Amino acid sequence: MTIAKAELDSHADTCCLGENWCLVIHDTEQLVSVEPFDKKLGSQQVKIITAAVAYDCPATRNVFVLFFHQALHIPDLQKHLLCPNQLRHNQVLVNDTPLLYIPPDQRDNNHHSIIFQQPHPILHIPLSLDGTTSYFDTRIPTWEEVNNPDVCTHIHVTSEAPWDPLSPNFASDEASLRQSVASDDHVRGQLIQPSGPGPPRSIQSITSTRTSAAIDIDSYCLALASMSTTTKRKGTVTAEQLARRWSIGLEAAKRTIQHTTQMAVRDFSSISKGRRLMPYTHRLDYRRLNVQIYCDTIIGKVTSLRGNKYATIFCTPFHWMSVEGMAKKSEAHYNLDNLFRRVGVPTAIIPDNAPELTHGDFRKKALMAQCAITPIEAYTPNANIAEHGVRELKRQYRKVMLATNSPECLWDCCMEHLANIRSHTALSIRELNGETPAKLMTGETPDISHLVEFSWYQYVWYLSPEGDNMERLNLGRYCGIDFDVGSYLCGRVLTAKGKFVHRSSIYPLSPEDERSDKVRERIRLYEQSLKEALKQKYDPYKPDPDDPTYLADEFPDHVPYQPIDDNDPRPLPELAEADDMETEAFDKLISARVCIPQGDKMAYGTVARRKRDADGNLIGTSHKNPIEDTSQYEIQFDTGKWRPTLPTKLPNMSMP
Repeated sequence: MTIAKAELDSHADTCCLGENWCLVIHDTEQLVSVEPFDKKLGSQQVKIITAAVAYDCPATRNVFVLFFHQALHIPDLQKHLLCPNQLRHNQVLVNDTPLLYIPPDQRDNNHHSIIFQQPHPILHIPLSLDGTTSYFDTRIPTWEEVNNPDVCTHIHVTSEAPWDPLSPNFASDEASLRQSVASDDHVRGQLIQPSGPGPPRSIQSITSTRTSAAIDIDSYCLALASMSTTTKRKGTVTAEQLARRWSIGLEAAKRTIQHTTQMAVRDFSSISKGRRLMPYTHRLDYRRLNVQIYCDTIIGKVTSLRGNKYATIFCTPFHWMSVEGMAKKSEAHYNLDNLFRRVGVPTAIIPDNAPELTHGDFRKKALMAQCAITPIEAYTPNANIAEHGVRELKRQYRKVMLATNSPECLWDCCMEHLANIRSHTALSIRELNGETPAKLMTGETPDISHLVEFSWYQYVWYLSPEGDNMERLNLGRYCGIDFDVGSYLCGRVLTAKGKFVHRSSIYPLSPEDERSDKVRERIRLYEQSLKEALKQKYDPYKPDPDDPTYLADEFPDHVPYQPIDDNDPRPLPELAEADDMETEAFDKLISARVCIPQGDKMAYGTVARRKRDADGNLIGTSHKNPIEDTSQYEIQFDTGKWRPTLPTKLPNMSMP
C-alpha cells in the first residue's frame, strides 16, 4: 500500500492532486492554465477532475473515501496540495495552526485538524507536521470502496459547483467584514490589543535536504504549488476543429469559441468505449443567468387557502423578485426547481443560514445545476438583499390588502402577484437605468399582458360550464396568474364556495354592471356565500404593529379636495416663517455618524431620524443654541439595533 501526503498549501488557490496518487472518478473535460511562482518555468494546461483518495482513520479503524471536485490533475506531482479556502467554501472546518503555537490552556483536540461537520461531525483528521508543513496521509482507494458506500463512508471534501479562485467577491466580502469587526473592536477610540505575548520564536536549524516549492525551483511539479487559474475555462473543441465541422472560416470559429461555452462537450479521446457516458444535458436544460440571487423564507401569520404556511422569496439587488408558497420549509427545493425552469440558473444563490436553504435537496439540486450556495455570515441579516425585498414587498402587500379588504388567507397569492408586478415595474433604482428588473434579469423586453388586465381581488365574470352545451357567467374575485395551469393568460379566480378555479375567459364588470341593482345583489350573495365557506378564514387582513417594517403613518387618512370659493370672506391662514418650521429636511444631524457608550464599550451608529410622538409630531424644538435645543433623535447602530431617543448633545459626532 503506497502512502501519499495531502499537504495544506495556502499558496495553491485550487486543490491539486498527483496523477498517480488518486483515483479519477470523472473528467470534466475542461482545461485550465497553471503556472508556478517563477514564470520562467512556463505554464501548462491541466485537467479539472473529480478524484477520490482514501483515508484510514487511526482512531476508529474506519475507511473514508474523500472526493475532491473541481480539482486540478497535476502530472508527476508526488503528493496532494490542498487549498484550505476551497475546503472552507464547502463548510469544512480547517484549523491549520499547529498545537505548539497555541497557548497550553487553550489547546484541545480540535486544534490543528480538519473536521467535517455537515450535517454533523462525522470525521476528524488530526494533522501532522513535516517541518512547518501540515499534512495527513492518504492512499489510492479501490473501486469497490468508491462504488459501494456500505463498505466505507463517502465524504465530499470540495463542492461540485464551479470554483473561481480569482473572483473579486472574496476580496470585497473580506473587506466589508473587516470594516464591520474593526468598528466593534474599538473601545473609547482605541483598538483592543492582544492580552498577552505570543509564543517565543526561534530558528533552530535549516535543512537543505527538505524539498520545498519555495526553494527547490528545479522540481517542476513542486513549483506548481503556487499556481493560479484562468478566469475562463475552455472546452475541448478547438477553433480549427469547429471550422472543419461547421464548414466556416477560422476567424469566425475563433470568435465563436470566445463568445460561447462548452459545458456539455465530451472528450472522446480519453473515454473508454465500453463504459456508459456521463450525462451532461441537465447543465443545458435551463437558461444561465449572470446574476446572483438572494433568497429567504417568509413565515405567514395564518395558513393560506392553498395550505401554505411559508413562502420562499428570491430577490436580486435590482429588485427582481419571485415568491413561491410552500406548506413546509422542507419543500423549498421545489421552489428552486420552479426558479430554474421559469427563469434560469444564477451564478450563485445567497441565502441566510436556514437549513432548508443550505442543506438537503435544496443544496443538491443547486450543485447539480452548477449553481453555488454561498450563505451570508451568521447573525448579519442586513447582508441579505432579500430582506430589503421582503420589506418593500410587505409595504406594498399591506396597502393592497387593506385597500381591497382581502381575507388574510390569500396572503401567498397576493405576495406572488405583487412580486410579479414589482419585477415588471421600471423602478427608480440606479442599477436598472430606466429598465424593468425583468429586462435586466433575462435581457429580453418583458410582456405585461398578463398583469395589466385586472387588479388584485377585483370582481370579475368567469365562464363555467353548465350541462352539456351551455356556459354561464359566474361572479368571482381575481387572485392573480397561475403559471403552472393553462396558458400564459390563465388567471386564478376565487369562487363563492371558497375554491380556486383557473380560467382564460375572464371579464371585468362593466360600468353598467356596477350600477345594476341585480349585480349588486349577486355581489352581496357572493360575499355571504364566501363568508360561510371560509368561516374564520374570511377575516380581512389586519397589519401587525409589531412588524419592524410597519409604519403607523404609512397609511394616512384620505382628505377629500375642497374647492376654494372666491366669495368666501374668511381670510387665508398665515404661513409660518421658514425659521420657525420644524422639519427633518434640512436637519444637519440627520445621517451623522456618532460614537456613544454602550455599557463598558463604545458603539458606532448613524442618526436616522427625529423622534416623533404618538401623533406623528416632532418631539422637542431645534435651536441654533445647543443649550436651548430640545429635539430628540433615533440612532441605528452598526449592529442593527436601534436606540429610541438621544439628546442633542451627540458625543464624537462626524458629519457625512
